[in-house]
Order: sequence, then structure tokens, then C-alpha cells
Amino acid sequence: TSQNLIKLIKSEYITKDELGDSDIEIGSTLTPNSSYAQYARIKNRSGINGFYWSGSSSNYSNEWQNSSLYTTLNENYLTKLDEIGSTTWSDKIEIVSWNIAGVSNSERQKPAKDVFTIEMNNSTQGSVQATTPIVDAQVGLMYASDYGFAASKDNWQTDLLSYSIDTNRSGNWLFNAVNEWTISCYSDYSGSALRVYDGGHVDNGDVNFCAYAVRPSFYLKSTVRYLEGDGSYDEPIFLG
Repeated sequence: TSQNLIKLIKSEYITKDELGDSDIEIGSTLTPNSSYAQYARIKNRSGINGFYWSGSSSNYSNEWQNSSLYTTLNENYLTKLDEIGSTTWSDKIEIVSWNIAGVSNSERQKPAKDVFTIEMNNSTQGSVQATTPIVDAQVGLMYASDYGFAASKDNWQTDLLSYSIDTNRSGNWLFNAVNEWTISCYSDYSGSALRVYDGGHVDNGDVNFCAYAVRPSFYLKSTVRYLEGDGSYDEPIFLG
């Protein structure tokens, strides 16, 4: 509360190996949409693991706290992070309140700033209301509005459902021409969550049927300090 924290979103998609010994279910493998692959910013473009938002093809719930993917990210993934290099990542990641009430069909047809307000205030007008609208955790996924604001300012007045336009694809630093999940559930249907479509716009997919790419997201503690680097692949940012 009342802290200005830096949020990180993984640049490359998570792999099964990064989840350790988790029994999380893997779906289909993905590659960038060939029509828009020129805009993709990832290095790994083949064999991308697809995961179910709910964590399992047998789990129909679109409530994030019921997803084994949520559990795995906050347990196995953190454990694997701590094994990287000489730093203990879990000590640098803040426990924050993730707003997970979601976004309705009519609300996703709004610009990023409006979707942001809905997500941050759990003010969805969807017909399926979340039983638990807030979850305190270290690791989540990007919000639909995160993706919206990653586009160039030319797109910020465009509704997220209409983001399949070249100015968005070429100027959006989160677009990779791959179907991927957001943390935002679809609040008009209890078995669906919002995803970034491989063509660029935001729509919904069934949480236990659609296997999409996943990028963990988390907030750094206020005690973490910048050391050096500009954030590029060649000069990554180092933290202390």
C-alpha cells in the first residue's frame, strides 16, 4: 500500500524446466504467427510451451486462486529463480495484492486506461462475479492493461479488442505474435480468461481447453537498487 514499486514482466516465455518438478500440465507447443513474426521480440521462436490458465485441462475454474498455475508460479518457479546465479530472487520480490475480478466483454472493448481502472479497482460489470477478487502473492501474470499500455501512444485511444493493427504490432514491446495469457479473467463466463491473441488484440480463451504461452510478472521490493545496464539483451539491467 502507498508504495511505488517496479513491475517486471518476463521477456521470454516460461518453460517447463523453469517450473522444476511441478506436475503442471503442458498443452500444445507454440510458435509466432508467421504473418506477424517480423514484430516478435523474443529469441526463442520454436517449441514454446503452452499452459492452461487453470493449470489443468480438468480444471474449469477461472478464479486465479484456484489455478495450479498460480500455485506453481509462487512455489516451484520461485525456487528455480533462487537457483539462478548468486542472488536470492524471492527475497527481492514483494508480496502484493493482485486484483483478479476480471474484465467483461463490454469492458475489454475499451482503451487501456479504462481497462486499467476496471482491473485496479475490481469494478467489473461482468455477470460472473469473482468470489475472491484479490489475491496476495509474489508472482502473477501481466494484466490486460499492461499489454495495452505497452503499445505506442498512437494506440492508447484504441480499444483492446481492436489492437490487431500494424501500429500496435510494430510499436508494442510486449507483442510477440504468440497467443499468451493475462491474469485477467473473463467476467462474463466462469470458464474463460483474457489472452493476447497472436494477431495483436485482446480476447478470451477457455482456461482448461486453450494452452497458451505464459510470462510471469512480479514487483520488486522498494529496497532493490539499480546497478547498471539499459535493459537490452546486450546490456541487461543488474540489480542489487
